[in-house]
Amino acid sequence: MIFHFANVPFEDSRISQDDWPKIKPSTPTGKLPYLEVDGKQLPESGAIFRFLARKYNLVSPDDWDNAQMESAVDYFKDFLMDIRPFFMVSLGRAEGDKDQLYKNTYLPAAEKVYGRLGEILSKSTSGFLANHGVTWGDFLLSETTLTLQSLDPEFSTRFPFMSEHQKKVYEVPQLQEYLKNRKPSVV
Repeated sequence: MIFHFANVPFEDSRISQDDWPKIKPSTPTGKLPYLEVDGKQLPESGAIFRFLARKYNLVSPDDWDNAQMESAVDYFKDFLMDIRPFFMVSLGRAEGDKDQLYKNTYLPAAEKVYGRLGEILSKSTSGFLANHGVTWGDFLLSETTLTLQSLDPEFSTRFPFMSEHQKKVYEVPQLQEYLKNRKPSVV
């Protein structure tokens, strides 16, 4: 989304499950994603987000405001790790009892993290994670909201403020062409 926001041309190389074993040894950490710029590879999604966000002005110019946004993102990423078992079973990438994981893992973690994120968003003067306006953290939240809406049929009812936040992000003018034409993605 950052490249689309900044109107920067890029090549989005998707790697199939069949091709992954051949490509894996050539990646910086044996994992995806990685960003390649001028022949140099930058691994890890968080580092990629922060690098591109600084480059294309998707951070707050106020250091404290930006640190608060990044703190919320780190808290949210802890949640994503907590719900990973539910996520993997839901996508068919692991064995397990999806209903039990939903009830005992996902729901308690979601109630906790979205309670905190709801407080942060309600106190923000911009309606985004940073008072300054939209940031890369808002992109991360909105895209994860999209995924969770597909895995949790009650997500939008349970956490309406997250769907409202997602709508606000999706109304950013620079994203309109991308959102209108993007292809569905397997997570």
